[in-house]
Order: sequence, then C-alpha cells, then structure tokens
Amino acid sequence: MKSLLPKLAKWFVPVIGGFILIVAIMFFIREGSGFENWRKSGNIKGNIHFVSTNDGLIIDSLAVFSEIDTTDFVSKPFPTVNDTIIQFDDLPATRINWYKEVRGQYQSDSMVTLLMVNNQDTLITEMRLQPVENSEILQTMSLGILRFLIVALFWAVGFWAYIKQPDSGAVRALSLFSFSMAILLMMWVQLGLRHFADFQIPFETTIFNILGMFAILLGGFWLNLQLLFPKPRKLITQHPIIAYLLCYGAPVIGMAVVLIIATQAAMYVLVSIAAVQIWVGFFILGGYHSRAPNLLEKRQTRLVLWGSGIGLFLWWALLVLVILAGSWLGSLKEYQVVAILIVVFLGLLLSPLSFAYAFGKYRLLEVEGKIRRGTRYAAVTAVLLLVFYMIIYGASEIVLKSLGVKQDAPVLFMALILAIGFAPTQRKLQSVLEKRFYPERSRLRTLLRNFLSQSLIVSEKQAFWTELEQRLKEVLRVDLVYPVLRSENAKSLTGWKGEETPFKSDSVFLKGIENTKRGHIMVDEALASEKISFNDEEKKWLIDNQIALILPMFTRSRLVGFLAIGYKTEKKDFEPIDLDILHSLANQIAIAGENINLMEENLDKRRLEHELGMARRVQEGLLPQTIPDTPGLEVAASSKFCLEVAGDYYDVMNLDEKRTVLAVGDVSGKGAGAAILMSNLQASFRTAVSIGARMSEVSDNITTLTGRKAEKGDAQTGIQLSDIIARINNLIHRNSPPDQFITFFAGVYDTGNSTFCYVNAGHNPPFLVRKDGTIKELTKGGLLLGAMPGMPYEQEVIELHEGDLVFLYTDGVSEAENSDGDMYGEESIKEHLKSNFDRPLTEILKELELKVREFIGEVPLGDDFTILSARVKSAEEPD
Repeated sequence: MKSLLPKLAKWFVPVIGGFILIVAIMFFIREGSGFENWRKSGNIKGNIHFVSTNDGLIIDSLAVFSEIDTTDFVSKPFPTVNDTIIQFDDLPATRINWYKEVRGQYQSDSMVTLLMVNNQDTLITEMRLQPVENSEILQTMSLGILRFLIVALFWAVGFWAYIKQPDSGAVRALSLFSFSMAILLMMWVQLGLRHFADFQIPFETTIFNILGMFAILLGGFWLNLQLLFPKPRKLITQHPIIAYLLCYGAPVIGMAVVLIIATQAAMYVLVSIAAVQIWVGFFILGGYHSRAPNLLEKRQTRLVLWGSGIGLFLWWALLVLVILAGSWLGSLKEYQVVAILIVVFLGLLLSPLSFAYAFGKYRLLEVEGKIRRGTRYAAVTAVLLLVFYMIIYGASEIVLKSLGVKQDAPVLFMALILAIGFAPTQRKLQSVLEKRFYPERSRLRTLLRNFLSQSLIVSEKQAFWTELEQRLKEVLRVDLVYPVLRSENAKSLTGWKGEETPFKSDSVFLKGIENTKRGHIMVDEALASEKISFNDEEKKWLIDNQIALILPMFTRSRLVGFLAIGYKTEKKDFEPIDLDILHSLANQIAIAGENINLMEENLDKRRLEHELGMARRVQEGLLPQTIPDTPGLEVAASSKFCLEVAGDYYDVMNLDEKRTVLAVGDVSGKGAGAAILMSNLQASFRTAVSIGARMSEVSDNITTLTGRKAEKGDAQTGIQLSDIIARINNLIHRNSPPDQFITFFAGVYDTGNSTFCYVNAGHNPPFLVRKDGTIKELTKGGLLLGAMPGMPYEQEVIELHEGDLVFLYTDGVSEAENSDGDMYGEESIKEHLKSNFDRPLTEILKELELKVREFIGEVPLGDDFTILSARVKSAEEPD
C-alpha cells in the first residue's frame, strides 16, 4: 500500500495536468472568440437579467430588467425594474436571442422593439443599442490577459516542477496546488463573454463540476505542501495517515455536505475549510522559517512567505469581501471593481514565481528584493493616495459645504497642490521607513561615499585593500572579506598579497561569471542548485574559508577578480538591498584598484610605458566601447588622445527605457595623472547618477498624477543634476592637487517629455542646433570642478524637438593650432554644424575631424580631441 500511493500520485499529476491544459486551451480560445464578438456587439447602459431556477438551469424564456437607464430608450413608455420582457423584435426573449440575434447583429444606431409586461400591462417600446465603450473593452481585455497569465504561470510552474523532480512529494504537492489555483481562476473569475462565443465546450457542466471538486482541495494541497517544503515535517514522516486526513479529510467531508445540502451556506463552509487550511499552512511555514537550520532554507521559506503570502492574502480578502460585503462590492463602479481585481491578479502573479525560484534554490535574495521593493512601493503609494483622497474629500464635502462654497476651483487647486507634493512626500516617507527598518542600508551608502572619496588619494596597495577589508567587515558585520584578483600573468587569480587560490582564468566558474556578468553569487545557492559549476578545488576553498557571497569585479567588461565575503557574525542573512549597493561598490573597487596598481608601478621608469599602456586600456574601457541604445536619440562620438593616456572623458549611459545621460569632461593637464583623475570622475559620476536614479524611482509620478510638466527642480528626469555636480566638485577639491581641476558638462535627455536637463561646470559651451539654423550655447551651470568647495550649480531644462542636434566637445577641437598659431575656433565649428546639419552624425563628426587636421597641417594635436553629438529622432525612426 505504501509503495502504491506514490505510484498513483506520480501517475495522477501528469494526467490531471494534461487534462487541465486541454480544458484551459478550449476555455481561452472560446474566451477569445467571445471577446471579439462582444467587442463588436451592441450594448445598453441598463441591464437585462435572465432568471435561474434553484437547480441552476437557465430558463431562456424569462428575461427581466434589473437596471434601467432611460437613455437606452427612444421614447416612452419606459420600463421599470423587474419588468418582464416577452419579445425582442419578433423573437422570443431568450438568452440566446439576446446575445446572438440582438446584440450580436448590432449595427450603428440599431433599434430593438421590445414587448414587455409592466404591472400586468403589455407595453411596446423601442430600445437603442450603443457600441461597447473603449474603456469597457480595455478593462475587460486587461482582466482577461492578467487572468490568462496567472493561469498559464500556475500551470507552467506545476508542470515544470513535476518534470524536474517527479519523485519528490513536495513537488507533487506543489504541482497539484498550482493546478487547483489555475482551475479556480478559470471557474471563479468570469468575464461574461461565454454567450458571445462562436462555440461552447462539450460536456462543459460535467467537466467543470469534476474540476471544481478538484479545486476545492486547494487548501489541502497547500497544507500538504507546507508539511513537505523545504523538508518533510515529523507529522508527515511519523504519522502520515493523520497528516493526510488533516489535508484532505475535511475538504472531502465538506464536499459531501455540499452535495447533500446544496445551499449557499454549505459552500461558505467549504470555502472556510480551505481558508483555514491555507492559514494553517502559512503558520507551519512561518514556524519552520523561524527555526530553519541554515540560511538557504530560511531564504527559500522567506521568499514563499513573501510571494505567496501577498497573492493569497489578497485573494482570500477578496473572497471575504464577496461573502460579507457583496452588496458593497456591487455598488462600486465597474472601473473600481476592475482596479480591485487587477491588484489581486498582480499579487497572485507573485505566488508561482516565488515557488519556481524557491524550488530552484537560485537567485532567491534577488527575487525577494524585487517583491519587497514592489510591495513597499505599492503600500506607500496606496496609503498616500488614501490620505490625499481623504483630504480632498474632507475639503470638498465638509469645509467647502459648511462655508457655502459651491465652485469646484478650490478643490481642484488643492488636488493640484497635493499632486505636486506627492512624489516628494513619497520619497521622504520611503526614506524614513528605510532608516527605521533598514539601518544597515544607510551605513552601506555612507561606506560607499567615504570609500570613493578616499580612493582618489590612496596610492598604496596595502593601505587600500586593508582599509577596504576593515570597512566592509565593520559595516556588514562579517567574519571575512577576501579580495581575489587576477595575477600579473593573467592565468590565475591570487589574493591581493599574492597568495595562491585554486581559481584559474580558464575555469568554468570564472568564464560563467564573465559571460553572464552576474552582480553577485550566493555560494550556498550556487552549490545547492548546481546552476554554477565549481571544480573540486574551488568548492573546497569556498567551504573551508566559509565564503557566503561572491562579488565579481569588472572593468571594461572584463573580470578582474572578485570579493569573497564570509558569513555574518550574528548568523544573519544578507538583505537584498545589501547586494545592490555592494554590486555598485565592487565595480568602483575594481577601477580604484587598477588605478592604484598603475600609480605604484610608475615608480619604475623602465616599466612606465608598460603601465601607461595598461592605463590606456583601462581608460578606453571607461569610455563607451559602443554607443548603447539611446531611446529617442541618435548618438555618435569620437575621441583622440595626444599622449598615451589623456584627461578627456565622455560618457553615454541609459538610466532606463526613457532617460539617457550624456557627459563630457576635460581634466587639466595630460598624461597619467589626468587619466587617473578622469577615471575617478567617471566612477564618481556614474555611481552618483545610478544611486540618484534608484532613490528617485518614483519621480515620474508627478507627471502621471497631475498631467503637468515638472518644475525645473524636478529636472524632468527624476535626478537632481545640480546637487550631483556640487557633491562631485567638493570631492574633487578635497582629493586633488590645487593646480588640477576639471571642466565638465552633463545632461539627461528624457524621451518621455522631450526635455534635456543639463549643468555646465566651466566647460566649453556645447551647441544646440535647431532645424531652422539657430544655435544656442548651453552655458548654465557654475564654476569648473575642484577649484573651490561649496560652490552652487544651476541646472537648466530645455525642450528638444525632432531633428534638434546637441554638440559637445573639448577645447582640443576649438583650440587646435596651425603652424601660424591660429586656432580653429568655435565659429568654424558652428559653420560646419549648420552646413552639414542634415548629414548623418558619424559623417558630421568624421568630416569635422578631417577639417581640423587639414587646418593644423603637419602640426601634431596639442591636446586631447573629443567630440560627442546627439540628434533627436523622429517618431518614425526605430530606437
């Protein structure tokens, strides 16, 4: 018997899964045809209801008005609620005729003659059909797509898990739970499109009765899953009969009661049983999480608690509302009901995703972090919207009415003020919550700022790596921080002091990291999931040194080493936000480390050329190797160095699918010193912009909520460029010689509102060339970087139009001299841009370079030569 049950279960899962897949395919094909026919059908603002008998069979000969809207009728007599309809035109008033012959045959301004009974009087009236409104179509389509995605995800997770581990009891329970959720969503969430469909599912009533009985076991499958995940509990291993009775006995008894009594109260009992089982399952899962023997299992259970907890809580909260407050839900407007369902559906999407990753034992913290950030953002937004709504409602309903003010202008003005303050309030609230509940996050950010500041002046390798280890140990509260770097021969990786490690440059592990560009690797997840291949020596080294986290370090898209970080001293786990900040820090460490190596090796004159070559490669790696995809912009750039390494810098960086950063800078002087300062400028600027963008991820809500253009202070981009440049100025001033400074220009283009926000820190004014030939110099900003501390910087937001061209350059272009000492000049650049305006950007830049070289003749370039140009694409041009 014991061997028979697992065999039956192993056979049952793919059979029921395949059967559900076939039914789901027919169901959604029918739903699609129903939606298409409904979209083209006629509609009324009122509602006609077809009465059902006690056994649920539809009586097609009895149609009554449940809602009346007089605008549906051409003229009197108007019906009243509960009036019975006898005929539609000359057709009997049946459900099929209403959907197929009346609404289905709709044409513009269709009229339908109704024969109806009103208080025992037979009346005739004409009803006008209207097209289905676009808002209704959009709402129904959104619900249909979301429901399809959730059903497909639940089914896919269930089947994928079974294929991976068919012999696992926990996986079989997960598969059955996922299948039952898919059925539940198909059966319980109806869009009212069935009667418009071109076909009906054969034996539909019988099929869905069978599947409905299976879906009722949802709570039992969930409870069974929690008794097995991530490891079997004592109850199910020592007393399996009792455990399975708790899982499936109560629902089976409940189904028997429903079949015998067949009342709505009996159905409520059945739903309550499933709800109790689900909450008991959460209690069991939470208890195991609190005493999990290792961090990996804690991560697995925590991910499921977050992912499934949010979705199932919203789902059962909706069911409770339907049962206890159905009349209130019925009183809501259609778009409000749709909004509630969309929120519930989005929450349910998290459940199958969290289980897929939890059973896969890989990227758990990453997924958990996304769920937690999304939940926190949604919660803060919902609370603020509720508070703002209550303020506006109170003002309109209480204050204004008590004062006798009848105009809407004060309320609209207050709503505008609140909308303007929404995003800043949201950022402030999230910042307060972050400091209150995640203090380590603030400490990590402080470490990042301090470390970047000191990395500009630290020139000794030992001091650099020792300080890094001490700071990371302190702020992360870990036992070990061990930098592993490529050796001089680049064939192996060693500790920063030169001690050997088992990691070779050609190992599968390192090649996998370099190809995937993963930001972090949790060692226990990598070992358990086998997603990453370690050889035996690497695996032994990681285990012996108790390494918990690996942070790869990249420069120029090349892996230069990694930080091996040990477990936390308090046996706590890392937080998802820790990994995001550490990933950013790792890349800055790589750049600073390479710079320090370069400066140390400059002491030996024989090796100077070699080290300058390294610096040149590092520097070229810092500049964009290829221009990234820039939404709404055509971008081209070129840079020529007059020495082996240079002080010129340009950058093109995407913040997201709408915003692109353009930057150009020129460090005073030339050679290695200028290049090192330039590389630190690049690292500081990229980090500051990235952190600013993450901290301002909700800034676009200003435009979304108010429909207005953002103020200049909003920068239209979600980041405050003037503040970023001011902080970099202070950093450069503190950590560079008095005679060394930087001219710098940075701008952010937002394709969403076609604006360009920029700051010019003492740089040659870039040119904005309009289609009509006018040229504007972009001069707003402030003093060059590093000259004086505490200097304010002003930013300007300008609107760009289709075809507008922005041209950035360094003084090596305008000040290029010929043998007579004459400079090429800015006016020559302007004339070139106007005369070649319609040519492709690459040709404009190439032709300009040729003209400059023709102008100077045999004289070599006296300074670095950097040009960067961007043109606003037309709407038809692909990004």
